[in-house]
Amino acid sequence: MHIGLIFNLDGHMVFLSMKDNNWICFRVNIFVLYLMRTILILLLVVACFAVEAQSRKQKKGTTAKVQENGMPTSVEPNYPQKQYAPKKSSRKKGAGPTYESEQEYYQRMAQLNKTKRKNERMLETPQYIDPTYFGHKRPPKKRPPGKMKYCKECGLRH
Repeated sequence: MHIGLIFNLDGHMVFLSMKDNNWICFRVNIFVLYLMRTILILLLVVACFAVEAQSRKQKKGTTAKVQENGMPTSVEPNYPQKQYAPKKSSRKKGAGPTYESEQEYYQRMAQLNKTKRKNERMLETPQYIDPTYFGHKRPPKKRPPGKMKYCKECGLRH
């Protein structure tokens, strides 16, 4: 098989190939060839970076294994390991509810009722009942129309 290459002036490349004693002509755009070349180069660069990163990871792992004498270094400062899991209870898990769990339930319900009553008492204050407060803790100052200021809290001018 013989291959010939001819550049054409209109931005195309023409490949001539001989197959079975017949010349076959392939017309290819030069832009497509350059695009294929740049994609191939980019793939090679990415592959090289991946191999380099892999070898650096292996080097780091080997240096950490060498320093296994237990002494902290500036590279491996040996911070203490903290356990963030909840502490395990010391009592045995029984088949049903216990007296302690029942008491804890009643304590939680009492605390919940207490907070509900407190929130209801707070909602009875004039800050939440009186419409002149506009959501402020104290009623806003009334200014003359030329000196009114925009309030960031309620979005009104007063």
